[in-house]
Amino acid sequence: MNYLKRQKVCKAAVLFALTLAACSTDDGKPDTVKGGSAEETGMTPVLADISVGGKMANMPSLVTLDGNEYDENTSIQLNVSLMKVFELDSSTLDTTGVVYEGAFINGSGKFEIDSVTFNSPYAQFEIHPNRNSDDWYDGIWYKDYVPYLAIVDLRETRNVNVNVMTYLEAYRLRYLVNSGKTFAEAKAQADREVLAAFGIEGVPFNFEKNEHAADSDVVDVLNFVGLYLGPSLSKSSVESLAQKFGEDGTFDNIDEETKKRFTAWSFSKLNTIVKEDAQGVLKMSELSKEINTNFAILMQGLEECTAEKEGAVIENSGVLFSFVCTSKKWTTSVRQAPYVAGSMTDERDGKTYKTVTYTLENGTQTWFGENLMFNSPNGYYSLSEVLALDTSIVMVSLDECLAESEVPSLCDTLHAMGNNINYDRMMAAIDSVEKATGTYQGVCPDGWRLPNGNDWEKMFGFVKESLDLEVYTLADYLFAAGFGNVTSKDGGKEVWTYYAVKPDSAYSNPRASMIMFESYGKWLVQQRALWSDRIIQLNVRCIKDE
Repeated sequence: MNYLKRQKVCKAAVLFALTLAACSTDDGKPDTVKGGSAEETGMTPVLADISVGGKMANMPSLVTLDGNEYDENTSIQLNVSLMKVFELDSSTLDTTGVVYEGAFINGSGKFEIDSVTFNSPYAQFEIHPNRNSDDWYDGIWYKDYVPYLAIVDLRETRNVNVNVMTYLEAYRLRYLVNSGKTFAEAKAQADREVLAAFGIEGVPFNFEKNEHAADSDVVDVLNFVGLYLGPSLSKSSVESLAQKFGEDGTFDNIDEETKKRFTAWSFSKLNTIVKEDAQGVLKMSELSKEINTNFAILMQGLEECTAEKEGAVIENSGVLFSFVCTSKKWTTSVRQAPYVAGSMTDERDGKTYKTVTYTLENGTQTWFGENLMFNSPNGYYSLSEVLALDTSIVMVSLDECLAESEVPSLCDTLHAMGNNINYDRMMAAIDSVEKATGTYQGVCPDGWRLPNGNDWEKMFGFVKESLDLEVYTLADYLFAAGFGNVTSKDGGKEVWTYYAVKPDSAYSNPRASMIMFESYGKWLVQQRALWSDRIIQLNVRCIKDE
């Protein structure tokens, strides 16, 4: 027998009070209805005057408005959001009409409600976030937003965490219970299926229990899932996906557009993870790496990795990794263009450097596989040092700057930072040297020279052709070319050292790398590694004279 449905709504006498009033009969006593179901022990599980509470996880991804772009700078105002706790019918998990309403304690997402009386052990926690109104209680539910959900057995937990995993679980739970399963059976199955849908293995489903909210696995999973039920999905898309998952228990039959989007996101994320892992600077946990790999496999629809497929490789176009079947599990493998590793010793100071040699269509290229460190403890140089030119050749004089500027203070700043570079004068000096020697050595050792734009273009073209690689950042090309670590550690912080951009690009960034030159209408690229107080600091990769 199910717990009987009632049509009573419990509201707080004081709207913003923490403690909410329970439903009661005319004599002031709690209104309880006896009942039971086949899954119970025979005793009526009346929950009288209990306290429930918990916290809402940070889920800004679920509040995207249909037809509007998500503003990542807009935060959810939890202290003016609406929170409700519903009693659920034990046979159908439908709401019975008994509901407690309240507000959050503060903006941290924490809530607590006292004096709750239910005639069913099952409750639905529902949170409607508000980002706009200063007054949350106007009698209107925030229908523009996806409500955050969690369905729990209050006998198991009364300290509830509401998050994206409990949101998906709620849809599946309700469907399975209505298919004839007991709540316990439905929950066990729904928990497995929610985890499996994202490729999550070996993690217990403790997402609804607030005492586990800080567990590293829980945090990693919620961060991961939040990327996919994210700001690029509209309210209708999120609800449609949740509804489909509720019916199927998988993402196999979600619409093709969402599946393509998930696939693209998973590949982009994996591209970064694989690169960081190969360089020894992985910023994510091993669990996060595994989940991203498994989810990408699921979205690709690849067959299971079995003993018969051991060693099978799936090449992926446009990214830095392949999938490899290893020990009955799909893993990722780094893709790099073919090169021959070598070394050279700089006779000036005895330092030895790794080198990489590529076989091109018309000959070979041999590059330093790491940054030059001659007369530099950290591999940073000023532009004048790189070019082995006097500063008077490289820089615009202060007088010249003042003559062209109506803002003297701006000129002083440019001069102090070494940013007032006379490119015409600099290129003329380089051309003069090249005409006399055939190459431009600069700060590089004998037999080596500074690379020019043609050198870089040839190397990038070789990588692109070898790997069918077409990516946004040139850092991926450099990584795929065997150029060593793409990051270096400086005082415990990651300092990006490869970031190639053209100087006229809208994406120009002071963080950059190496220096490449080519004059007169061709590539003139100054890749800036680090701003100092007085000069621009650069990293240098030398190329062999061949």
